[in-house]
Amino acid sequence: MLLIDTIVRSSTYGLGLFTTQPLRAGCCVWRWHSLTEVVVPPGPHPAPFAEFLSHFGYLAEGIGIVVNLDNARYMNHSDTPNLVERDGCNYAARDIAAGEELTCDYRVFDCGLTLSGAFLKR
Repeated sequence: MLLIDTIVRSSTYGLGLFTTQPLRAGCCVWRWHSLTEVVVPPGPHPAPFAEFLSHFGYLAEGIGIVVNLDNARYMNHSDTPNLVERDGCNYAARDIAAGEELTCDYRVFDCGLTLSGAFLKR
C-alpha cells in the first residue's frame, strides 16, 4: 500500500510512478497490506492475463504471484534504485525530490517470473 502521494505519468520506461512531495532518506513509501496486494496462484493462465501478470506481478516464493492494486504496480526497476526493501516495506534510500520517479530493484521481489509458458520473460 502506498503511504505517500504519487502520480503515474510517462517515463523513460513507458509509465512510471513519481512522488508529488519531497521524501527524506528512510521515509517508508510502501508497505505490504492485504487490502492492496492480491495473490494469484501460478498458472497456466490465459495469454492476456499471463502478460498482465508478467508486467505487473512478482512471484513471491511460497505465496504466489503478487499484484499491487494501487499505483505501486507502476514502479520501475533500477539497478541503483531510490527505494530499498526491508521487512515488507520500501524505504527512501536517499532524499528524493518532488517529481522524481520512484524505482526499486525487481530482483528483491521476483524469485523468477519465467515459469514454463506461464509468463513472458522480463
